[in-house]
Amino acid sequence: MLQCAHIVSRKYSATRTDLDNAFCLCAGCHWHYTLNPAEFRPFVTTMIGEKKYLELYHRAHKGVKSNVAFWQGELDRLREIEGQNND
Repeated sequence: MLQCAHIVSRKYSATRTDLDNAFCLCAGCHWHYTLNPAEFRPFVTTMIGEKKYLELYHRAHKGVKSNVAFWQGELDRLREIEGQNND
């Protein structure tokens, strides 16, 4: 079973729905990295590079205030992406 694993925690609104902030992992690997977070960053940087990881990390920690308008905008953006992928 495949699952979406966030690179930077999904608790950060600024990158929660960012398509660059996710890997597709099998359930076993996802669980392994959840239980062993110190191993996740080396895995991530091997896959995407330190620079891209740090860009995501800093964007996430800038702090975006999540409110109804923010999430409505994100929903609209994701629906647009989905529509483009279905064309």
